[in-house]
Order: sequence, then C-alpha cells, then structure tokens
Amino acid sequence: MGPLEALVWEVWVPFAKSIGGSSCARPARWLKLRTVSPARASDQRKCICTHSVAAHTTGPYKRCAFCSCPEFQAEPREVPRLEGVSDAVLAALELLAQNPAFAHVPVEHMADIARHGQKRLFLSDSVLMVEGEPSDLLFFLVKGQVRVEAAAASHKARLIAELGPGEFVGEMGVLRHKPRSATVTAIADLETLELGFEQIKAVFRDDHDLMLGFLRVIQKRQSELRH
Repeated sequence: MGPLEALVWEVWVPFAKSIGGSSCARPARWLKLRTVSPARASDQRKCICTHSVAAHTTGPYKRCAFCSCPEFQAEPREVPRLEGVSDAVLAALELLAQNPAFAHVPVEHMADIARHGQKRLFLSDSVLMVEGEPSDLLFFLVKGQVRVEAAAASHKARLIAELGPGEFVGEMGVLRHKPRSATVTAIADLETLELGFEQIKAVFRDDHDLMLGFLRVIQKRQSELRH
C-alpha cells in the first residue's frame, strides 16, 4: 500500500461514512479511478503560448520547440467571480489552482472554499495554532505569511516552512482527527478563511477530487515533518 492509499484509508473512509457516502467500500479502486498524478496533471496543462509541457522539454533547452516562447509558463486557471468575494480571495484561490496537487480539481469547485470559509484576521506574531493542541479547524491563507515550526530533539523549534497566499494550514490535524503537528505563527498581518469540520464536509461533499488534493498536500507535509 502506497502512502497516498494509506491516507485514503485513514482519512477518506471515515469521512465518507460521516456524510453517508458509498465510495468508502473499495478505497484502492476509488483512488485508481479518481487519481490524476500531479506529474500527469502538469503534463496535460498548456503554456501561455498554447503548446504543451512536452514541447518545452524536448532537446537540451526549455524553450518551446514550436515557437519563440523562452520557457514553459502555465496558462492561468481563473476562478469564477463570486458576489461578495474580495479580489484578494480570488487571487489566493487562483494561486491554489496552480498547485499541482489541485491540478485535477475544477476551478469552480475551489470557489466553494470562499463560499463556506469565514474571514479571520491576525496581527503579525499572532499564533494560529500550537503543536499538540486539539485540531478543530483549518485556515486558507489569503494575505500575509506564516511560519510553521515543530519541536526538535534539541528543544529548539525546527522551521518546517514559510507559507503564503493560496496555502492551507491546519489541514493535517483536522482531517486526520489528531493533535496539531506543528505551531503556526503569523510573520505579517494575516487575512485568512477559517473552515471548521462541518464547513470542510460541505466543501468536500460535492467534490471528492478536492479532498484528494488535500490528501496530496498532507502526504507532502508528512514527508517534510520527517526530514
């Protein structure tokens, strides 16, 4: 069993049962049917010059084999405008749409994050979550940056990552029903969208592929925590 399939068993099966879903019966088959690997998803994207990734990777240079385009630049995936949603939120969602983990998710489904999220503001140096505490919500970053740190053997906090707009924090604990795995601190004034477990269920209920994107993010961050 691969790490992604293991996460499907750990996260998706209990979640599907909690919303009365039937997809939990055979996770391996569900994963096979619904998964587009980030590499394959990236290969399917086109450059702003309209040519494929492959056209920019043939030969010793990264420039396009069919035109004068100097390097691959993915076509932006625009999130549909929503009444009452700020330009900053839309910009953050469009950054999320460029993340390979979410390359297979329709952009209109990403807009559900804005529909269900609650705006939360934090001043610089505010602590959003503390390692070891219970997990009951996650944050989607709209403006500003955060520092993610975890305890180390030296008793000095180890920097895991610095994240900005278009990223999530807190998803590992909420979806796995486990305590926080890291402490997250604002390193600039912060605008976020807060989603509790009920809001997360509402977002995922209609689009399982969006949850698969989250599982890919969790898989990557678990690897970062181990190193």
